[in-house]
Amino acid sequence: MDVLRQLTSEEMDLLRSSVRIISENATEVGCNTYEMIFEQSPYVKEFFHFTKSDDDAYRQKQTVQLAQKYMQVLIAFVEGIEDPSILEPVSAKLIEIHRKVDDVQMAAHWGVFTECTLYNIRKALEKASFANGPDEPRTANDPGSTSASSRNSPV
Repeated sequence: MDVLRQLTSEEMDLLRSSVRIISENATEVGCNTYEMIFEQSPYVKEFFHFTKSDDDAYRQKQTVQLAQKYMQVLIAFVEGIEDPSILEPVSAKLIEIHRKVDDVQMAAHWGVFTECTLYNIRKALEKASFANGPDEPRTANDPGSTSASSRNSPV
């Protein structure tokens, strides 16, 4: 968590504005992330009991619930960035759940998971930025802006 202490106030503002966009699109981002993971690494399905069901509606419902939980955790981490101690209960629960998987499986799983998550978050942020229009002025809270000098620049 030392890295978090090195963030500038501008970077913190950017992170907060980005998480607002992600929060508004959490279910979509989470579901797209899991769909991508399952497509790119089908073996990951083994970790999730519901993927073995023949009932499509059940699988879809469980995927949505899992995606929402995952996004809630990510959002909680960003919202707790200034006081990481509030994240201890969430972290403890994650450790308890994921320690059942051996290290080799976890390493492969998290690599795919991380890349798919970042891709879908980036996609949601780009979509939100594009929705503002290329000629719209940016504010310090816009995810497409990194400084005051870029406020009137196209995305």
